[in-house]
Amino acid sequence: MSEEEKSPNNHPSDRNFLNIGEILSYSFGSSGINGLGTLFTLMSLNITTILMGSVYQMSPVIMYLMTSIITFISLVKTPIISSLMDNTKNTRGKFKPYLIWMGIPTTVLLSIIPFVPLSWIEIPVFTLISEPLSLAGLMIFILQILISLTWPTLLVANTSLGQVITPNTLERARMFSFHSILSSLWPSVVSIGFPILSILTIQGATTGQQSILSYRVWFPMFAVLSFVLTLFSYFNCKERIIVELGYKPKVNFRHGIRSLGSNKFFWIATISGVFGAIRIGGNLQNWINIYSLKSDIATAISTTLLGNAMVPGMLLTSFMVRKFGKKSLMLFTGFGSTLLYIPMIMFPSLPIFLLVMIFLQNALAGFGICVAIMPADALDAQQLTTGERLEGFWGMFNQLILAVVWLGSGLIGPAILRASGLDGVTGTNNMEIDIIRYAVFRNMSIMSGIACFFQTIPYIFWDLSEEEHREIIRQLEQIAKEKNGISKIS
Repeated sequence: MSEEEKSPNNHPSDRNFLNIGEILSYSFGSSGINGLGTLFTLMSLNITTILMGSVYQMSPVIMYLMTSIITFISLVKTPIISSLMDNTKNTRGKFKPYLIWMGIPTTVLLSIIPFVPLSWIEIPVFTLISEPLSLAGLMIFILQILISLTWPTLLVANTSLGQVITPNTLERARMFSFHSILSSLWPSVVSIGFPILSILTIQGATTGQQSILSYRVWFPMFAVLSFVLTLFSYFNCKERIIVELGYKPKVNFRHGIRSLGSNKFFWIATISGVFGAIRIGGNLQNWINIYSLKSDIATAISTTLLGNAMVPGMLLTSFMVRKFGKKSLMLFTGFGSTLLYIPMIMFPSLPIFLLVMIFLQNALAGFGICVAIMPADALDAQQLTTGERLEGFWGMFNQLILAVVWLGSGLIGPAILRASGLDGVTGTNNMEIDIIRYAVFRNMSIMSGIACFFQTIPYIFWDLSEEEHREIIRQLEQIAKEKNGISKIS
């Protein structure tokens, strides 16, 4: 602990704890975890996933049923893992052990899925709703269930580490300004590098990502390198929670559920996230590139510009939070993005104009990293009220609710597409027809605009200001001193 941390004249809410090394370590560690997340996306049970749909020939119905079963399993495992996490007491901290405990099995599982033999596709096991399930599909389903136990826990552990890395909310904002950029570097390498490297494999020279050899060669390498990056967080980051000396986490399961359920800040963040998940389903960028621009060069330029539009907002977030506060910034970002959907609805036939509007929305979204900062303030308030730290409950139940919403919202997009003229027979080929393409752009923008509006509304009720949070930290420190005569930031 530095001399600045030890000084009795500095309250934790006012002083800084992080040096550049710890900020970089958490950013690199998060980058590794996001890299594992990119690999998880590339083998997810989704009709757009090449590995599952084209290589292993799994039908959309089978994958939807598998996803539904995994979501149901999450209903059972989420309370258990939440309770275990919030009652963890380890010399490494409360969350860092899970970077190892969950990181290793996640890495192994992501690496071995491509090694399920293709010959097993020809071996039927049984039939689900008139859809045959092969032995390969069954084995992948089992591995996906195991990943659903490890990967979400790993993600929550890393997110929670960021919530307790400093009790200073402004310092946390500064950290996330850089973290949000740095943590996206390695997953970008994975998402861009895999398609390119797949061409370099023997079979990949002609079949690219449809070659199982591409996955068997590059997935284990990317997975191991991603896990190695997570070790930066494990070895170089600290968990700083204001507690009395000798504090041992002990959260009763039922009481933890009741406490979280009565925390209005949890519901504000979660309800906003629900509408945010629906909004993401209406992203038009890829369709505009493919069916309107029809140019590799134009697509590359638009992808680069739109992908980097958030950077200025990320870098300015700390200054804007200090100047206006997190609540005001979230409302400005949300309602500003909502207004940008209006011209998109009015002029769906102008692809460049639509991309400009999306660029401006992405620029505003850069300030959205406040979403990663605000739960820590709410959890400090929870600790002052009940004496409990509920990062595990918060993270796991938030994930569970969003997973259920994703399952249901997956029906909204297809319904809108059918109403716009995509008949499901000729599929996306209908997008070549101008009137249908414009209808899709307009109707998806309407859906996203409505979702964006309701995504923002909950933050009107967020009434925990930066000044109030500083006072909460002061009170927590005073309580810790009164209990043991010493304040410990562990």
